[in-house]
This record gives sequence, structure tokens and C-alpha cells, in this order.
Amino acid sequence: MGEGLKHASSHRAAIELLFGNTSEPKQKRVNAPTKRSNAPVMLTYDEWLAREHSFHRRLWAAERLYDQIPTDTNFIARDMNNIPVLAVFPNWLENSYGREEGYNYLRHTTKNLHGYAYSQPPPAVDDCRHTHHKWWVEQNPHLQSPHGRCGVYHWGTWPELGKRNGPVLTKDTLKGGTRSNPKDGSYAMRYRTRLLKSLGPLTKSVDLLFQIVDPKTRHEYAAAYKNLDPAVKMATTRDETDELFPLRAVLINSLTEEHVDLGDWAGGWAWMGVFGDFAGGDFCLPQLGIRVPMPPGSIVGIRGSLLRHFVSCWKGERYSVVHFFKQSLRSIQPSDRNDAASQPNRPAEPTQSAKEVETTERNEAATRASSLVQRTSSSSRRVSSSSHDGPTMIARRRMLHHERRTQARQAMTTRITDEVSSE
Repeated sequence: MGEGLKHASSHRAAIELLFGNTSEPKQKRVNAPTKRSNAPVMLTYDEWLAREHSFHRRLWAAERLYDQIPTDTNFIARDMNNIPVLAVFPNWLENSYGREEGYNYLRHTTKNLHGYAYSQPPPAVDDCRHTHHKWWVEQNPHLQSPHGRCGVYHWGTWPELGKRNGPVLTKDTLKGGTRSNPKDGSYAMRYRTRLLKSLGPLTKSVDLLFQIVDPKTRHEYAAAYKNLDPAVKMATTRDETDELFPLRAVLINSLTEEHVDLGDWAGGWAWMGVFGDFAGGDFCLPQLGIRVPMPPGSIVGIRGSLLRHFVSCWKGERYSVVHFFKQSLRSIQPSDRNDAASQPNRPAEPTQSAKEVETTERNEAATRASSLVQRTSSSSRRVSSSSHDGPTMIARRRMLHHERRTQARQAMTTRITDEVSSE
């Protein structure tokens, strides 16, 4: 730990560039746009070519451009205000659960992720984090179909787009269907639920490390998670107090390019656990000038909305589970939820008015009384056959005949019972 902190202090200048230097006043931006546009930016050919060259140069020169943190070293980087911004714990699962048990958990979880990805192919992504998805698949034949898998699942909860109706479950959480039968959604949901439950030890490890690194922010996450609608919470542990993150991104062999997590909790943390069998795949932070080895079983926490980061190339199968909390989801208060428990003073919307309900009950009572009177009258008086009564008298005759047969059957049963008891 001491070596890691000493190493972090050597990059003080890089961190100051990131978080600002109080000795130099910030210059005010001129003609700054008031609202960010979601429209794609049109690039010229020269601009696009320069961006491609920059991407490949950064990606393949990660070993040469960035200083590597010593392997098997717990590392915490802090900013100029002594606030932690990065936490690295290599091989933490084996260190926390023991070598044998940790190894078995890594092996079984890797097998579960691989099996689920083969049964339910992950969606391909082409956002700013994975703009070179097709190129990455072409460079790795083992990721190509029909047997290869490369993509990202999003499991959990995020706000409904464009509305304030509270959180909703993601599309990947709800959809189902196996590779052999896409309509078999019940099997896919059961398989996914088991896989999420198997991530419980990772969730507990993340919670423990979060309490060690930044306990104050951890309690804020716990409070925000508690405010969410219980119907959209996806628990991986039996005790809900261990759950802090409503959303998980499961990356299946997907290359993550340089980016910042703009939509996440402002100044908050994202925690990731790594599984698989691979070589390479260092976690690179350009602003700090370092790259962090992440062998299987490692856990890394980062303030993703402040630090730019990406993952270098690797060989093999690499799966990572990223835990994060959306800023828009954080701002949802209990009063914004849809469940009745969060709105005790709000009466439920009736489907019928009180007058309509009263009229319906009165009609049903009258119908029952009429039926009872009809049965009583038909059984008490003799039914005469009249041709002009039509179907009504036929129905009454059948009812009386049925009652007589029932009485005769009961009398016979009573006589036989008395004879058997007398013998």
C-alpha cells in the first residue's frame, strides 16, 4: 500500500491538471453552448483519419506510454485534497475468500458467464465506449459467430427515458429466449436470475472495499438505493444492505475505449470485477499516466465521471462486471416512485365510482334473491305441464325431477347404512 501511495504522489502534476490548480484562476469560457446537442458530429476525412490514428496509437502503445503499477499491489490514488479517486485490489477475491475457495468461485463464475453468453448472445454496442467494435471482432477470430461472443448486457434499473415516472428495468433484464428457441423467455429469465445470484460474493467484496476507501460516499449510495422502488431492485445477495448499485454492465470480450462516465453519479464511483482466462487487458488512465494490471479476480474502483479510462488489448476470454449508479436515478426521491408504499397519502384511483359499485351490488343481491324464490316455489308446489308455459315450465319440471332423485338417493343411502350398523 505504501509503495502505491508513493507512486501516486509522483503523478501529482497529472492529477492537478485533472482536478485543477488553485494558484491559477480558471478562465471563463466565451460563447459556451448552453445545452449539449445529441446530434452526431460530422467529421471530414482528415479529421476522421487523425482520430483513427490517435486511437490505434494509444491502444497499441499503452505499455510504452503509461507506467505500470506493480502487480499484486493494492493501490489507492488521491487528489490534491487527499480524496481517493482510484482504488486497485488485484486478486482480491482469492485474498478475501481464501486461495482455494476464491479460485473455485472465479472458475464457476467464469463458466456461468460463458454459458449464459453462448445461450443468450450479448447485444453488440457501437456507442462512444465501443466505436471500434467491428474492428475488434475482426482482429479476434475466436469472437466471431457462430461460437464467438462479444457485446454488453445491461442488467438492472435506470430511469424511464424522457419521463419522471420513476425507474424501470432495462431491456436486457426483461427480454429472454435461448439460442435454440428465441421464444423460450421463461428459461432465459431463470438462467439470468441464477447468474445474478452467483455474483453475490463479488457484491459483498465491492461493498467491503467501498466502506474502506470512501465510507461517506458509500452510505450515500446505500441511502439512494433504499429510496428506489422495491419492484425494480435486483438483489444478488440475501441481505439487501449489501446492495449499493441498481445497474450492472456485463462486458463479454468487449473492448472499452477511452471515455468518461458522463451519465453516472457526479463524482461517484464505479466498481468492476474481472473474470475469464486472458493475458493483457490493463486498465489505463491517461490523465494519471498509469496502467493497472487487472488479472482475473481483481476489483477496481474509479471515479469514472472524473477520470478518463480505457482497457488495453488482450488475448483470450475476458469478462468484466461493472457496478454503477446513474445520476438521474440518484435524483429520484421516494415521492417520485410509482409504488403505493412511497405515496401513502395518495388514494388509489378507483376503477368505478361509489355509486356504480353500490348499484352493481344491489343488482347482484336482487338476482340472488330472485333465484332463491324461484327455486323455493318450484320445489314447494306441484308443477303442471302446460303447453303455453314453454321453456320455463320445462326447466322447472327438470329441477323438480332432479330434487326428487336426490331425495330418493339420500333415503336409500341412509337405509343401507342402518342395515350395516344393525348387523
